Amino acid sequence: MSIASVPVVFDVPARFVGIDAEFRLRKESAVLRGDDQRALKERNWRSLREDLLTMGIGDQQSRKDAARLLQDLGYRLLLDDDCWLREWTPEHVTSVILKTLRECRADIELLLFGDYAHLRGDAVARARRYLATHPSQFNPRMERILLGLADGVNQPAFFTFASGKPETHVVLHHPLRALLLLTHLERSLGTRYSRCAWRDCERVFRKRTASQLCCCAEHRNRERQQRYRENQNKYDGKGKHA
Repeated sequence: MSIASVPVVFDVPARFVGIDAEFRLRKESAVLRGDDQRALKERNWRSLREDLLTMGIGDQQSRKDAARLLQDLGYRLLLDDDCWLREWTPEHVTSVILKTLRECRADIELLLFGDYAHLRGDAVARARRYLATHPSQFNPRMERILLGLADGVNQPAFFTFASGKPETHVVLHHPLRALLLLTHLERSLGTRYSRCAWRDCERVFRKRTASQLCCCAEHRNRERQQRYRENQNKYDGKGKHA
């Protein structure tokens, strides 16, 4: 059965992933217990992706948002072979770690809003073959992302009917890769995303219709009122000038 007809479930072990100050993966912790394990098991990947996309722009706010995101994703700073940082603080978010998160955010934005017309319905493993025969269809960044994801297909996965329906479980040990693969799978299966047109929001949302511009009815009404006031001001300005 194709990936388009079988739901894909991410199985990310409930363990902390140790990284160093250069965001190099070091090792995983032992299996956790209690609240830590429960929090990691219940990670909402779409919500975490939104947190990454809305990460602050300024350096101070970015580090504060990054610390909270790294904590929720399950990364822990490995200070030495036996010492883990229990809780992230902005001071522990190095420039390299911040740059890595920003690059991942840019990659996800490209996957969300890039042209997927040629890949829709195809599994990620077909990316290599398509890029080999249609190299001009992708910009270099999209090519790099898709080739990296194609490499990720070799990670452990298994097919099961345990829930009473067919599911494909993909085992991932890298939380950021889970965000990228989730985004690619959604887009390749036809899911469309957009940024909220209301300038005070700019939240990324899943489009229900092709014409949907805002994430909710409230923001749609506010955006319309905002445009009406702007057009009214332009009209009044022209009238006074005349």
